[in-house]
Amino acid sequence: MLGVTVVGVLASPAIITVAAVVDLAKRRVRFPRVRVALFLLQYGINDSVEIVLAPVYWVMAGFGTRLDTPTSIARHERLQHWSIAVLARAPNDSSASTSRSMRPRWWRSLPARSSCCAATSTSSTLRCPRCSTNASATAPAG
Repeated sequence: MLGVTVVGVLASPAIITVAAVVDLAKRRVRFPRVRVALFLLQYGINDSVEIVLAPVYWVMAGFGTRLDTPTSIARHERLQHWSIAVLARAPNDSSASTSRSMRPRWWRSLPARSSCCAATSTSSTLRCPRCSTNASATAPAG
């Protein structure tokens, strides 16, 4: 995947230009091919970051002996939450929040903010990916 991502990044100017020309030729002014190309490029970059960090996390977990500890699990969850948040981000949004219309259908069906955070992991370092509040601040005791 790393090689595919490198090739994709290097070829992205040509790929995006061709996609834009095809979209314009077909009078698709919302540029669906460009958007798909950019999404796939971002997915490849996210996946490559995760692949590069996997051995680092493995070493940090005592060469795999402490992968089931809360610290190691929280570390992996933070990386996954980051990856999903980047992919769900609206195209012109400089903050990390997404516009409602850009969110996938399953995201809109999530519970309200208070129950959302209660269902999130109780690690004190994690933040809820939906509402960005500290997960342990609203998690039920017990």
